[in-house]
Amino acid sequence: MSELLRLYGADELGREGYPFAWDRCPHCGGSGVRTSEDLGGPGTQSFCPVCQGAGSIKDLIRELADHRCIRCGHPYRKGEHGNGEWSPCDSNCDHAGPVRVMEIGGQWVEYDDAPGPIAALGGLLVREAQWRILTVHHLTGSWGNHQIAKRDCRWWNLASLCQKCHLLIQGKVRMERRWLHEHAEWFKPYVEDDPLLVEVKIADWWRLLVAVGRMDAEYLRGLPAHVRPSAEFIAALDAGGKTDG
Repeated sequence: MSELLRLYGADELGREGYPFAWDRCPHCGGSGVRTSEDLGGPGTQSFCPVCQGAGSIKDLIRELADHRCIRCGHPYRKGEHGNGEWSPCDSNCDHAGPVRVMEIGGQWVEYDDAPGPIAALGGLLVREAQWRILTVHHLTGSWGNHQIAKRDCRWWNLASLCQKCHLLIQGKVRMERRWLHEHAEWFKPYVEDDPLLVEVKIADWWRLLVAVGRMDAEYLRGLPAHVRPSAEFIAALDAGGKTDG
């Protein structure tokens, strides 16, 4: 996993609380390539080993998802679809409309809902979806201050989602809230069933909020049990010592 996918400190942040690496990999300047001259060699080019040729954190997440929304499957490559209003569907798409279909004669016909799975069309018709530009969502964006959330660029906090799925998940999913039903398949990698791993994630987040003065030990004690840090963590915070979760 790339070393870019980690928790960032306050001195590593740029616009709107995003890490500088969100827009530009510091190891290749955002180009996605390194030359062997950089490493003391003769000067041949290769993919930057840190961002894996993507050039930034957000582009790396899109690339790891094969440039498609991991929820609805819609493909979208940055810079290839004009202003982004319409982009082609493929057989992996599993979303509703609005869509448009180029029917026999070359005329576009728009539908508020998708006219059946694209695979059922036998590849005879071209279908495009409206406004499914590919974005990257911070899943823990609702955990406290919005800008603080942007510091957390660990892989399990970043999801490649089209803008429609992004808005839906942003308004619906609360990572700190216990979910009693089975998760959707696309979401399962982002939620660990192992209680120890869940506790590690939550404790890391509390450390960040405490460090920037967003909350203290008294606040943490009042949280619901399923998101409250361990008693040891809170006691260490009270004592001003090291918090190990």
